[in-house]
Amino acid sequence: MIKYKKVVLAGGNGYLGHVLAKHFSPVTDEIVILSRKSQSAQGNIKTMVWDGKTTGNWTRALQNADLLVNLCGKNVNCRYTEKNKKEIFNSRLKPTRLLGKAIEGIKDQPKLWINITSATIYRHAEDHYQDELNGEIDTGFSAEVCKAWESCFFESITPKTRNCPEDGHCTG
Repeated sequence: MIKYKKVVLAGGNGYLGHVLAKHFSPVTDEIVILSRKSQSAQGNIKTMVWDGKTTGNWTRALQNADLLVNLCGKNVNCRYTEKNKKEIFNSRLKPTRLLGKAIEGIKDQPKLWINITSATIYRHAEDHYQDELNGEIDTGFSAEVCKAWESCFFESITPKTRNCPEDGHCTG
């Protein structure tokens, strides 16, 4: 079994963050959740406060991390008003750019950075699987968010970090 020293979950206070923290806890020395809200440590899981917009002490958590998972983003289960659309974009792009800049600025960069995005980049299809090899990129708001998010993810220069955009559905 793989043993990790440090896993960082940016925006990890939501459903998926809790699932990942629980999954990694038995095999990881330290799990750091970057969150807007301070929380008490629970075993090997601790929270560092960040706003997803500015650098700060939280960047220390990225040093020597085995894994960084970016889970940031406003819940899309809302009406797509202009205000919500703007928040959906900004809540994904700003933290992603910030994480990239923070990684660029540290010596011992995370080994792997996974950016959890969305499968809605692909058209709805029941005739065949939509994936990186055979996927047909959709149009519309959700697809535009995904394209901008993935583009933003690859802007950073992180030569010591493998970058992996991960599209998928999550139910809970």
